[in-house]
Amino acid sequence: MLDTFDHKILVQLISKRINDKGFIDLLHKALKAGYMFQGQFYSPDKGTPQGSIVSPILCNILLHGLDEFVLDLQNNFEVGKRCRLIHFEEDLLEPA
Repeated sequence: MLDTFDHKILVQLISKRINDKGFIDLLHKALKAGYMFQGQFYSPDKGTPQGSIVSPILCNILLHGLDEFVLDLQNNFEVGKRCRLIHFEEDLLEPA
């Protein structure tokens, strides 16, 4: 997941809570920073570099957004059955 997410989605999720243009610009720069491999520079348009110190945090932000999206779908399409979301190493829905 870390190497395939769309930068725009991440920035939209973060922009909902952080209204600091300087921080958002810094995030864009960090995501576009790229890497060197065998003497060639690669600039990613998706994902975040593996091993980056912020990769786990960015992944958790994306997963939280996904959780909210799925729960919103559930609320719109499922009637009468309550569920609660539990976070472990894998996310799962458990009947309440």
